[in-house]
Amino acid sequence: MMKRIAYVLGAAALVAGATAHAALVKQDLLTAGDGLVTLDTATHLEWLKLTATQDLSVDQVLGGSGGWVDGGFRYASFSQVGQLLNDAGYLGSTSDYSTMRLVADNASANAFLSDFGATSPPDFTFGFMSQYPCGLAIGAATNCTDYVQINANGAESLGFAIADSGAFGTDTARPYVGSFLVRAVPEPDTCAMLLAGLGLFATLARRGRQR
Repeated sequence: MMKRIAYVLGAAALVAGATAHAALVKQDLLTAGDGLVTLDTATHLEWLKLTATQDLSVDQVLGGSGGWVDGGFRYASFSQVGQLLNDAGYLGSTSDYSTMRLVADNASANAFLSDFGATSPPDFTFGFMSQYPCGLAIGAATNCTDYVQINANGAESLGFAIADSGAFGTDTARPYVGSFLVRAVPEPDTCAMLLAGLGLFATLARRGRQR
């Protein structure tokens, strides 16, 4: 009986792993139709719309403004933002922040801005990322952040994603910059398979007791 259970659970894990693929799915968060989050099904990360935190500093967001941190959101790292952009159709390396320049066709770029909002309408959006200790003093700030600039309808019918040069104090709010906030969500296929496996285990255990 235990061999059968192990086989079922193993098969469930394989099926769940095989179903993972990159797709960005716009979803509602607080009310029907608000479109505040986008799920990346490749990484199982849920991203908050950038315009939801527009004109708020990193310190303000971490201090509770908007209630996003209490809702489980945290600042995304540069590598996570890079992976999101790759999954959204932007091509190029994200291994080096200082030289990152990704390119996407206009359709992909416009779809990204539609999902995440244009903090600088109509064609630009900007997002702060996770903070780090400042190497040099920036005003009164002890922690710094960087942001990525994303635009649609650029030259040669292309959209671009460019890492901004320079660091910004986490106490700085800019009217045209939001924040890349992210949270992990359970993998639906894995959860379903696990529940199915547990249900089968309970059924077989019941039958074993009845014999």
